Amino acid sequence: MPFGYCDLRAQPHRNRNNLIKTAIPIYDAAGRLDSVTQFNGTTTDYDYDQADRLTGIRHATAAGLLVDYDDQLDANGNRAIVTIDNEPILPTQLIDATQSQTYNPTKNRLTSATIDGQPIAFSYDNEGQLQTKGNTTFTFDAAHRLTGYADKQFFYDGVGNRIKAIRNGVTSKYVYDAAGNLLVEADQSDAIKRYYIHGLGLMAMVDAQTNQLYVYHFDGTGHTVAMTDADQAIVNRYAYDPYGRV
Repeated sequence: MPFGYCDLRAQPHRNRNNLIKTAIPIYDAAGRLDSVTQFNGTTTDYDYDQADRLTGIRHATAAGLLVDYDDQLDANGNRAIVTIDNEPILPTQLIDATQSQTYNPTKNRLTSATIDGQPIAFSYDNEGQLQTKGNTTFTFDAAHRLTGYADKQFFYDGVGNRIKAIRNGVTSKYVYDAAGNLLVEADQSDAIKRYYIHGLGLMAMVDAQTNQLYVYHFDGTGHTVAMTDADQAIVNRYAYDPYGRV
């Protein structure tokens, strides 16, 4: 396997031509992650409050700022105001006014929602697992792992890693390390499609067909907000509502 996994001290990446790139972390005097220089030279800086809670993340390329997140936390540590690129946003402002939701009496399960005038009902089984969403039925195994819905099927190994998925008739296979980190994605004939590189979490992906490196950039909640290529060009951007929907 031309791409490996190791702890993030100075995380190396070796491509098929034996060219090595390194991701370098820097820690502050308190032992907190202060910054990371990624494989492609992009940088990520982190800010913390006096309680050591993460309050800011800045991603930058050589050309300038990629995205800047600043969080104002309430007394319980919840994000009260999120500032993205100097634009303060209340979490409730991210919810489309055309959406409404109702919950069960204990307020821990969504029972119905109306989105753009279309009602959607949700039902659950005796173990609290989502059973139906509108006309879509979800199935789970005895270990409460999702095994299928619509035209999708999922298969797992003995420790709970998803090792195969069938989506729209297309099969993908997955290989993990001992810590459960996804390392390789292959097709039905075991031809490798992508390699994944981990250090402090997922860091980068390599397209096995083109040998191109792509770096992941995350917000404070762990959602991917952008991907950049080896030249630091932005290839994808993502935004989410308070429910984690893209």
